[in-house]
Amino acid sequence: MKSLQLLIYTPEGKEFDDEVDFVQVHTSDSYLGILPEHAPLISDVIISKLLVRKNGVDEAFAVGEGVLNVKHNEVKLIVSSLERASEIDVDRALAAKQRAEERLSRVDSKDVDIARAKAALARALNRIAVSGK
Repeated sequence: MKSLQLLIYTPEGKEFDDEVDFVQVHTSDSYLGILPEHAPLISDVIISKLLVRKNGVDEAFAVGEGVLNVKHNEVKLIVSSLERASEIDVDRALAAKQRAEERLSRVDSKDVDIARAKAALARALNRIAVSGK
């Protein structure tokens, strides 16, 4: 069976480099399923679940926003963050969710950065969903 090379980079450097069978990633337009021999593509990536299949086994990751490039049977993701579902600290994500919700409840306060609070809430909700707990 054919495979494709998946490379994932974060601000910390290369986080993932392996041959895989399938990648599912969420862009602002849709969920994309990427198989070997996929047509060249550049797109954005939103805070979401990334699914990677290798040898029939799926592994889920929580990813931050970033960019996707598919070319010559290689998928490159450059994202702000990457966490394996099995490594997500759910208690920490729940605490982050609560903090973000509290900030957003004080919308009239001058010291609240609404966009930042919404992004923090989106990241926390994604981590909770990807963890499956």
